[in-house]
Amino acid sequence: MVPRRLPSPASSSAGTKAGPGAAASEGKVLVNKFNRRDAMVDAAKLQLDVALYIEALSADLRAMAKTADLRTLAYFLEMVRMEASIQVENHAHARGVPR
Repeated sequence: MVPRRLPSPASSSAGTKAGPGAAASEGKVLVNKFNRRDAMVDAAKLQLDVALYIEALSADLRAMAKTADLRTLAYFLEMVRMEASIQVENHAHARGVPR
């Protein structure tokens, strides 16, 4: 959902002539309670999706590092995977979705 733009108070004064794009180029974003809720849901979904992706990617990278005997790198990638897993669990729990 794209937020709507409102003209700024200066551009809405009487006698001011503005072109058709003036309200879109000036003004503030109007955010009502529905837009805010949608934005929060979208942000939560994005965070969950990114955490899931990082969890999977770091597991693959860790396996590659172990195969190449890069122990320290494998260790840090495991820490990344574990943190991503914690974030996934937290987001799933907050949304009431079993993992």
